[in-house]
Amino acid sequence: MAILSSWKFGGAGDSDMQAGIFRILFILTIVFQAGAAWPNWLDYREEHAIAPYGEVKGWRVYAIDHSMSGFLGCGAVKAEPAGPLVLENYQGNWQLVVPTGRSDADRYDGALISFDGRDIDSQFGFEGGHAVSHLTRDEVGFLMQAASLTVAINDEKPLRFNLSGSTAAVLKIRECLEGQGTSPSTGAMPAAADDETVYVPSVEACLGGIATETTGAARKIRFTADRSLDFPFDLYWIDFDGKRQPYARLAPGQSIDMETYIGHQWVAELDDDACAYAEITPGLETVIFKYEDF
Repeated sequence: MAILSSWKFGGAGDSDMQAGIFRILFILTIVFQAGAAWPNWLDYREEHAIAPYGEVKGWRVYAIDHSMSGFLGCGAVKAEPAGPLVLENYQGNWQLVVPTGRSDADRYDGALISFDGRDIDSQFGFEGGHAVSHLTRDEVGFLMQAASLTVAINDEKPLRFNLSGSTAAVLKIRECLEGQGTSPSTGAMPAAADDETVYVPSVEACLGGIATETTGAARKIRFTADRSLDFPFDLYWIDFDGKRQPYARLAPGQSIDMETYIGHQWVAELDDDACAYAEITPGLETVIFKYEDF
């Protein structure tokens, strides 16, 4: 299975002091804007250092750190009439967090979550006025594709959430994970002339609901099929209607240079009917599709 290895950053970047000041300023912002820009779930994580990573399609993406444990994951929060909707990848596990009136003493209860009417039995735990449920990779895929989410915890009024922007939020969380929470806003991104290489995100089921939504500056990208691949793949640009436009077929060890744009979505469809997705970001020059077992 292909996995996203790591972002490779170059250039001098800003000093650790500047990054530290930025984090302090952000923490102060949370204190002064508590209950407004950021939900209480992040306040509940008081033993963690929460650092902003970016904002995409109405979702605020953040990194989770700990003074003893180090980097723990990334998440995204979206303000909704039903309350804040939180999606996190915490210590390698995807989890959904919604508000609840349940006491922590209740510990666990059953629930039904629904993605556009697709019902899935689930279980939530309760902490700090929030209900938390682990999500499988398939369920994360459903969340990316769906327009709405309903969470019906036993004996509670169902909560309904608009999932607009969820695809972009998941992709941004993955980017944050692979960069260990390093954000362009910290000044750690390379200068425009420096090379930035990304290995594709985890291969998964070929998803619907992913489309190119923005067009930025033109960018020349080299797409490469790593020699670790056991088979060729087809490379597609995903257009604004979510349709795949074929561009090339690459065998292991082959590369192709493509003219594209920042914000555009690309997908490699492998011969075993699995897909790997890549979003063109500022500074990106090389995308390597790499097969690794784990």
